[in-house]
Amino acid sequence: MSADLERERLELDKRRLEFEIEKQRADAKMERIKALAIFIPLILLLATFYIDNYNNSENYKRGLNISQEDARNTFKLKVAEIIMDAETPTKAYKRAQTLQSIFPEYLNESFAKGFNPTSVATPAKMDLATLIIDHPSQRDEIIDLWTSINPNDKWANEWRTNYNISQKVEQIITIIKPKHRL
Repeated sequence: MSADLERERLELDKRRLEFEIEKQRADAKMERIKALAIFIPLILLLATFYIDNYNNSENYKRGLNISQEDARNTFKLKVAEIIMDAETPTKAYKRAQTLQSIFPEYLNESFAKGFNPTSVATPAKMDLATLIIDHPSQRDEIIDLWTSINPNDKWANEWRTNYNISQKVEQIITIIKPKHRL
C-alpha cells in the first residue's frame, strides 16, 4: 500500500505542478493583456495628438496662404489706385514704371509694358471725338487738322478707317436688306 500511496502522492504532486504551470501561463497571459491594455490607449493617444497637430498645422498653412493672398490682392489694389489717380495716361504709365522698379518682387517686369499711354483716350482725344460726332460732315477735315497738329497720333487715322468701314457696312446692309411692304 505504501507504493500505491506513494504513487498517488506523486500523481498529486504532478497535478499540482501542472496546475502551477497552467496558473503561471494564465498569469503571464494576463500580464501581456494588461500591458496591451495600457499600450493600446497610449498608441491611440499619441495618434490623436499627431493627427490633431497635423490638422492644426494644415489649418495654419491654409490661413497663412489666405492671408498672403489677401495681402497680395490688397497690394495690387493699392497699386491700381495709385496709378489710376494720375491726371494723364502718361503720368499713370510713369507711376506704373516707378512702382515696378520699387517693388520688383511683387510686380514683374512686364507689369508696365502692357500699358500703352497713347492708346488711352485723353481729354484732347475726347474733344476730337466730340467734334467729329457733332460735325460728321466735316469729319475728314477735322481728322486732317488733328493729324497735322499731332503727326505721331495713329488713333485719329484709326478713327477715320473704322468710320469708313462702318459707313461701307451700313451701305451694304441697306442694299441687301429687303424692303418691307405695307
